[in-house]
Amino acid sequence: MNRRSFFAAALLPIPLAAMPVTEQSYRWVGERLICQCGGCGYTVYGCNHYGCSSAETLRREVREALAASSNEEEALQVMAVKYGPKILAEPPKSGFNLTAWIMPFAALLVGLFIVTVVLKGWKRRHAAEAGTTAPVDPALLARYQAGIDAEIEKS
Repeated sequence: MNRRSFFAAALLPIPLAAMPVTEQSYRWVGERLICQCGGCGYTVYGCNHYGCSSAETLRREVREALAASSNEEEALQVMAVKYGPKILAEPPKSGFNLTAWIMPFAALLVGLFIVTVVLKGWKRRHAAEAGTTAPVDPALLARYQAGIDAEIEKS
């Protein structure tokens, strides 16, 4: 067996699409998955519960998915297919889950529209009320002014 065929034979068991599992790629995937240990809310990478029932299993599966995948996204999809979208830290930006991305901005725009309409209504009503007030009688104004002046002189 010559050298070339030896190296080719040595490489055959290694899948061509596999990528090396680095700490950086493991962290990237682990930070995008939610631990399934009963609602802790931590990511798989960051779960630090003592005796966590699922973190170690998920961490091993993330490393296996990375070893079998060509990139981090593919490994993330492998985990999402296995556990469903509930494991993803952020909902996918497609289908019904798209509403989770759109609703905060839509609610903000609707709120701004309502505030604008209410403020314009108040402004219009205030302007209408200001224009309908009766003018002050000059004789009455002079009488009040004289009373104020008298009170000031007493003090």
